[in-house]
Amino acid sequence: MTQSHVKVEDGNQTHASIVKISRLDWLAKLRWFGAATLAMIGLVLWTGEAYYSASWLWGLAGATALINVALVMQLGRYRRKLQSETEHKIEGITQAVIVFDLFVWLAAMHFAGGMMNPLVAVLVLLIAIAASLLKASTSARVSLGACLIFAAFTLAELFCDMPAPASPFIVAPLAGISKAGVLLFAAIVIAVFVLTQYFTNAILLRLRGINQRLIEANRELAGIDLLKSRFLRISSHQLRGPLAAIHTMTTAVSEVGGLTEPQYEIMVKIRKRLDEVMAQMDEMMLLSTIKEKAHETTQAAPVDVKNIVEQVTEEFFQEAALKKITLTKTVVGDTIVSAWPDAIETVLEHLLSNAIKYTPQGGSVSVTAKRVTRSESPGVRENGLAKSSRVEIEVADTGIGIPVQEQERLFNEFFRATNARQVGGGTGLGLSIVKAIVERLGGEIEVDSKEGIGTKISVSLSAI
Repeated sequence: MTQSHVKVEDGNQTHASIVKISRLDWLAKLRWFGAATLAMIGLVLWTGEAYYSASWLWGLAGATALINVALVMQLGRYRRKLQSETEHKIEGITQAVIVFDLFVWLAAMHFAGGMMNPLVAVLVLLIAIAASLLKASTSARVSLGACLIFAAFTLAELFCDMPAPASPFIVAPLAGISKAGVLLFAAIVIAVFVLTQYFTNAILLRLRGINQRLIEANRELAGIDLLKSRFLRISSHQLRGPLAAIHTMTTAVSEVGGLTEPQYEIMVKIRKRLDEVMAQMDEMMLLSTIKEKAHETTQAAPVDVKNIVEQVTEEFFQEAALKKITLTKTVVGDTIVSAWPDAIETVLEHLLSNAIKYTPQGGSVSVTAKRVTRSESPGVRENGLAKSSRVEIEVADTGIGIPVQEQERLFNEFFRATNARQVGGGTGLGLSIVKAIVERLGGEIEVDSKEGIGTKISVSLSAI
């Protein structure tokens, strides 16, 4: 097995472990609710003078809570240090926790009035959870064990002089049912257990199959997109040479002289059109290169966004002044990120170019960069960190804005909003390039725009 294969397998194992940790974390949260429910049922029994049963239920609630504390602590340790055997350990812990909970709730049913108890719904839920979190064979064994223990409790209460300690006031509507009725009820419950496990597994198996097909389809689409990007890059590169030669010759003809005024104007228009086409090809080549290398390791280095903001705003200051646009910049805090050379500069140049281009005279454009701390949900935590530092870059303008119905297509290649076409020419690739760079850096990009009021584009990157 080659080293690259080992890395891929390690990455898959790490991802699978993180997914299983998040699922077990969800189960731990659900168990807090279960412990509180047991404590409340105990309180109801206590007020009904069923002190013995109440004590048992409080004991079960306390045991559930203590084990949950240990579970949460262990999950924290797993997040901080993921190992190759972590996934297998989590599978074992999940099975043990679910089996424990089945015993707890079967005992709770007994002490809360017997097996003829509405709490049987909790057992059905636990079997469904087992089928969703465990392997099919393991969940089948858990379901079979629940059926056997439930049947044993029911038979003991009926024939072995083991009545439920609590008075049956919680299940008063079921009191007085004959033994045959109780056995029929038990048979129905066991059938529900088996069917719950079977149908949950069947549904999940179908969903996993659909998910796998979607993954394969996405992989095929990614391959097609890569071929398209490669074709655009190669064709743009091949066409740019002849166009550059034509541009040089038209310039030379114009400088030689001897042209009439109409001929000279035609040559100027040709050169202008060639400049636009060559600029579009340059952007096509840049976007294709970024997409082709999206899955490659980037030689990134620490980059201070503050320096880039000052440099790029200085480059656009004259252009903004010609349109009497107020251009401001604000940088707050430490704004160092990891990026390859020119990445942040390219992002800011495209965003500022658009902002100034589509802002009428007398408007304003602002560039803001700041370091912020985000709180992350437990489901996406890694290495036990609940917060992450980000650098947010925001370019806001008071320009023409983007129609609401067109904002979803804003990052599509070659797309230009209807009102943007009326302002002037453009390639329709600028924001596609920005999005591709930001995604390759592992960042996020958001757009907030109102037609006739202005646009704000925010880029968020991990800080270092």
